[in-house]
Amino acid sequence: MANRFGGEPLDEETQGSNRFGGLSLDEQNPSTIDEVPERSFLEMGSDFATSYGIGSNQLLKMGGDLYGLATGDFDNWASEQGQRGIEYFEDTKSDTLKVLESNRQAKVASADSELGKAGTMFWETVSSPSLFAAFAFEQAPLLLATAGAGAGAGIIAKAMGATVSTAGKVSTGGAISAGGVMQGTDVGSESYEKLLNLPDEVWSANERYQAAIAGGMAEQSAKEEVSLELSRDSAIDAGIVSLGLNMIPGAAKLEKALVGVKRAGKGGFQGFAKGFAGEATAEGLEEGFGALRSNIAANKIDPSVDITEGIGEAAGMGAAAGFFGGAAGIQGQGPKSNKEIIEGLGKTSTAIESAPTVDAAMETANAIVGAEVATHLGKEAEVDAAAIVESTIEPTIEPTIEPTIEPTIEPT
Repeated sequence: MANRFGGEPLDEETQGSNRFGGLSLDEQNPSTIDEVPERSFLEMGSDFATSYGIGSNQLLKMGGDLYGLATGDFDNWASEQGQRGIEYFEDTKSDTLKVLESNRQAKVASADSELGKAGTMFWETVSSPSLFAAFAFEQAPLLLATAGAGAGAGIIAKAMGATVSTAGKVSTGGAISAGGVMQGTDVGSESYEKLLNLPDEVWSANERYQAAIAGGMAEQSAKEEVSLELSRDSAIDAGIVSLGLNMIPGAAKLEKALVGVKRAGKGGFQGFAKGFAGEATAEGLEEGFGALRSNIAANKIDPSVDITEGIGEAAGMGAAAGFFGGAAGIQGQGPKSNKEIIEGLGKTSTAIESAPTVDAAMETANAIVGAEVATHLGKEAEVDAAAIVESTIEPTIEPTIEPTIEPTIEPT
């Protein structure tokens, strides 16, 4: 079965000796590293559409698998049709793309460690325009679904009277939550498939399976029951980890961009670097943990399963998504709308007016102005702004009541 990111799963190959995990040019085996045929512009466009089709059917299958994890029924239309669609579009890839993916898998398989596999998978994907384009088009439907979930959450928040700022936070949270659900579903369904594909002799030696059989359950039903329980645990763990990893600085830039929320901080190269680092780190860890968690589920039934298998490949491909976060960070902080400006002025005025003393008001104003100026102009401008505020807000309370009592009783 094709893996989540396209191409065929890794087979165990002869280990390479390259320090960074891949094969050097003089070590490449002609039997595993094939010559890449040329591709016409028509085939290139067809590959883009094919990759998008794979991603669309992955999304459909996720919907069915989520239903399967909830009900135990994985033989539903969405799961089955999604799998058929994935297999169909995999077969319609051009020979060029198939050879590129096969060569990449051979190089990853030759790496001598999971870290080496991660580095090789990442580099082979991002250094090849054809492979990276296929990866991007494959992820597009999933990103659109994430954006739709976030936008929907923001619309509901606005309808309930939320401010622009609050609605933006709700939208971002909705997009992040949708990503967590998709990740959990993907890991849970992968765990379920791995477990059901374990040999019968392995199952027959498992105590949980034996207990289910002793309780009168049929053999296949017992497998499905135990597999479902372990898969749900995997899905929950993967979803929680996905949500937590978005707390990494820069990891949520992509979600904010997808739902149209203004990003704080500078754009340009600095914004790209922060977005890339955050997204690559979060996605790499997320996908690596997903592979680990599905292996742990299988290991509970079959102790011979290596829980580290496939972690490097998954982490390397996940890290390639860092370029999406980098692209989102380039724009930086966009211009505020009139409504956002008015809301901000109202909050600022209220904060200053509610200060108990003039000194407290000055400190509040310094903090507000300094933060805004530092964001847009830098730290030196922040110092200058603080001086201006101090010279503007000075104690102006002067005595307005003077003694006016004069003696009115004279000695008589």
